[in-house]
Amino acid sequence: MATPDRVPIEESLSVGAILYVVLVICVLVYWDFAMKLRMAISVRVGRNFMDRRSVHISRILFRMACVYAGLRLDLNRPLNRHLPPQFIIISNHQSLADIPLLIQMFPKHRLRFVAKQVLAHYFPTVSSLLRYQRHALISRHGDFSLTYRALRKLARSTTPGIVPVVFPEGTRSKSGSVGRFHEGAARILLQVRPLPVVTVAIDGAFQFSHLRTVLHRIRGSTYHATITSVRDAPQGKDAILSMVTECRNEIVEQLDSWRARRERH
Repeated sequence: MATPDRVPIEESLSVGAILYVVLVICVLVYWDFAMKLRMAISVRVGRNFMDRRSVHISRILFRMACVYAGLRLDLNRPLNRHLPPQFIIISNHQSLADIPLLIQMFPKHRLRFVAKQVLAHYFPTVSSLLRYQRHALISRHGDFSLTYRALRKLARSTTPGIVPVVFPEGTRSKSGSVGRFHEGAARILLQVRPLPVVTVAIDGAFQFSHLRTVLHRIRGSTYHATITSVRDAPQGKDAILSMVTECRNEIVEQLDSWRARRERH
């Protein structure tokens, strides 16, 4: 596997990156207030508002990142025209930014993430979306029965237009390398609701996954994402386990390809 690009931290801060961080905070606080205001009026009104505006918010965040912070965004969606009506997304995970990135990649679908419980608080807009849109929020150290029920609930609520998203690594990769894929969440979801599986490879966000690295490293970085395959629904436990392994291998191969291309240039 190719070695992840490590952009050296510059001595001076980027003014554009500082402006970008300030603007992101303002945008997220504004939309968080707008969401909570509508939730206070009506839960249905609030959730409908979030479903309508989440793609718009994601586009604003990445447009600002490109204009002010110098981020290059490479979204490759050649298979979007061939997506089935319902499916599950399996992706590697490098940053909290992966959530709005995937929302932007699938603008015609309402994504529901399997995410850590801690993300339900402290992150304006992102936390509100995760709490109020009925995502599966789980604790890695809590009662497994609660995790099991949350995943089954997500699977049962998957109707046309709603797409569960699983990060099988279970946590963000700090180095950019793809960690071990744990099959538990995907297995529970697919056993309750057998659906086609869309694999997505993501790379680049590990370089600016924290505030300090955003300020120093985001300029000139490229954030890649692509759909690598669309699979029929796996039938049975063994087929699901094999599929999860194949998804990881695909993602590793795609990351290697991106990094080899960067080295050539």
